[in-house]
Amino acid sequence: MGLNEIRNSLRLLKDDKPTVSDYLFSIKNLILNIEKNTGVVINSLINVTKPLSSKKQDLLYRALQEGLTNGIRHGKSSHFDFSLYESGDYIIFKLEDDGEGADEIQPGLGLTMMRSRVKEFNGEIYIESKKRQGFTIEICLPFK
Repeated sequence: MGLNEIRNSLRLLKDDKPTVSDYLFSIKNLILNIEKNTGVVINSLINVTKPLSSKKQDLLYRALQEGLTNGIRHGKSSHFDFSLYESGDYIIFKLEDDGEGADEIQPGLGLTMMRSRVKEFNGEIYIESKKRQGFTIEICLPFK
């Protein structure tokens, strides 16, 4: 993790003023750093213009960080597809990998916390996996 990425993450945690560019910069920087340091390929489509609270920004950043880390470490993934976009009054986060997958998902602390935080914001989270078919996390959060 680079110094700028850490600074941006800390800024997201302490600043409640909704901005779009700071957290999108942090997300893009996270993707670039992981690609550079691990050799995985992350195809990303990010199309967000509406402001989001800093707590929701942090949730999305952490969800991406957790999904990529788990996919690489546990799923032995080499390729990810990530999208973050607006759909009406919702922001949609979707991360898919080409890893080993599992027929039975054993949620650890990271996924358990992610579920809890999504529910706090009246959002929905879907986690799917099948053996040898990768892993998918989809989060739908209301903007308001």
